[in-house]
Amino acid sequence: MTRVGITRTAAFVIALIAIPLRALGDPRPPVPIALVDAPPAFDDARFVTAVETYVVDAHLAVVHLTAMTDDAVCAAILDGTPSPVVLWARWTDGTLSLSMVTVDQGCGAATVSTVDVPPDQPTFVYRVAALKIASLLRALPAQVPVPEPVVPIEVKPPAEPVQRSAPEHAVELGATGVASGEPAARTYALVASGWLGTRSSLGATVLASAAHEATAAGGSGRARVFGLLAGARRSFAHGGRVTLVGELDLGVLSVWSSADRTTGAAAMSEHTATPVAALAPHLRIQVAGPLHVIAGPTLEIASRPILLTLGDTPLYHASFVRFRWDVRAQLWF
Repeated sequence: MTRVGITRTAAFVIALIAIPLRALGDPRPPVPIALVDAPPAFDDARFVTAVETYVVDAHLAVVHLTAMTDDAVCAAILDGTPSPVVLWARWTDGTLSLSMVTVDQGCGAATVSTVDVPPDQPTFVYRVAALKIASLLRALPAQVPVPEPVVPIEVKPPAEPVQRSAPEHAVELGATGVASGEPAARTYALVASGWLGTRSSLGATVLASAAHEATAAGGSGRARVFGLLAGARRSFAHGGRVTLVGELDLGVLSVWSSADRTTGAAAMSEHTATPVAALAPHLRIQVAGPLHVIAGPTLEIASRPILLTLGDTPLYHASFVRFRWDVRAQLWF
């Protein structure tokens, strides 16, 4: 090889090194193409544009060479190229020959295609050569993978805790009382109840009163009240440690009475029962953890009044409508 050939080969190798640098940011593999003895009027940019119109999965890296054989051109551009194929084009006597070699097969297995260059239509060569190269590169594999788009991960602040209604799986123990200026109408009773549910719950309540006692000229008497009620409860306004609770109960109140006579006659006893309904707006106040206090009035409506006397002395008196006042300790479980 002459000194001129060596110098041009060195320049070509430098151009090949620059190929990846020019291709930075382009995901298509760079395919080197050497233009050997190109006419001075040949427009490289127009040629590349024409080729890339038909070849969309690769871009050309063009270098110019002169006075080199096909084997020398192939060896120069095949060495160290990142492309799976190399191309070169040579002009001889009005004919353009296009050669392609794959890296795997080497320079001994070149594929050649020719294009006639009409003297009166020099620009015709760009489109025809582009079609020829597109045919040669139709099976070109992609060497540089297109990176997958990076989807940013959105970090959301922790969601605010959902305010849930307080559970009402609970047992209660407390007292209820009817305040009255009439001794026979004053009633004090122990109350126990159990509830199942969440914001709405169902339950049952039992109560047992203290004894009503009276003394008359002929003897003494006692009366006690027992009750069994089934109810429904609903929590309406939840305000942290304080909750408004509505309660409706239906059941029966039973009054058991007895009397002893001072004359030695046999004692007497009597039992009476009446259906009742009770409506209660209560406040539930959290004391600590699962322990709460429930307090408030209860409106009690009976189907009939009850009046028990010991002679002329009233022993027990319950009217159609009366107010009870409740205080209960509630324990969730």
